[in-house]
Order: sequence, then C-alpha cells, then structure tokens
Amino acid sequence: MIGLINFPLFIIIMFIISFTPLGKKKEKNEFLCDNIIELFKDIAKLNIVHIILLILLPFIFGIVLIFKNKIIYDFTVYHLFIPLLVSSLINDIIFELHYINTSNFLILLLISGFIIELIMILVFLEIIEVNCCGLNENLKRNIEARGIIDSSLTNEDDDDDNDNIENNYQ
Repeated sequence: MIGLINFPLFIIIMFIISFTPLGKKKEKNEFLCDNIIELFKDIAKLNIVHIILLILLPFIFGIVLIFKNKIIYDFTVYHLFIPLLVSSLINDIIFELHYINTSNFLILLLISGFIIELIMILVFLEIIEVNCCGLNENLKRNIEARGIIDSSLTNEDDDDDNDNIENNYQ
C-alpha cells in the first residue's frame, strides 16, 4: 500500500517542484537535484539495475510492513524480534564481508552471537521452556493452570454457601 500510494504522490510532487522556482537555484539558474526534467536527462547515465531497484523499493517496503502487521496481528509485538534479529545478522555479515573484508573468526562470532540471542528470545517468548531454578513457575501455561485450579476452588466454596442457604429455607 505504501508503494502504491507514495510513488504516484512522489512523481506529482516532483513535477510541481520542477516547474516552480523551487526547482532552480536563484543565482546561477542551475537545476537542483529535485528537478525531474534533469533526472530524465541523466537517466541514460544510470545503471538499469539501479533503476529497477529504485522502482521496486517502495513495493518491497510495503510488503515488509504488511508482513510486520501480520506478525503483530497473529502473535505479539515481541515476535517481531525474530525477523529483526535475522535481518540484523544478514546486514552485519554483508557489511563485514563487503566493507571490512574480515576473517572467518568475526563471521563465526556474529553467528554464535545470533544463536545465543535467538535462544534468549525463544525463552522470552516461551517457545523454549527452561525447567531449572524454578524458571518454569511463571510460564503462561502454568499461570493459566493455577488460575483454573483457583477458580474451581472458589466455585466449590460458592456451591457450599448456596447449599447452606437452601437448607436454611427448608
């Protein structure tokens, strides 16, 4: 949706700016970078791959936002940690390999940190249960079980009170 709405708006705004004094410098009558006429004159100098990526980028951002909204709607906000962690790992590895040209040790360190963080997030989301040191007492499943037991105890007490009231009226 963002790509479908923002792309035409961007083109319209670029045309408006290009034909107003905002699209030109006052002192030398040179075009600024937000002049769409100059953009189309320089389009032959651009790489076709970059042009395709610039056109697809708003649509890709829209798909990512739909994916995030679907995760929030079906699960919780905290489930977004997993795709953010994976994208962070991919960005870090690309950065390390492309810009720094590091050794395999740093890549291995990134991956091991990713695995540790992923395990911690899965424990936080209660996908992995840790049954040591009393950490399983406050799991959602155990809290709900205690709630059912407590409500059944209070219901039994209420039934006894009703029975005593009925016996008193007889």
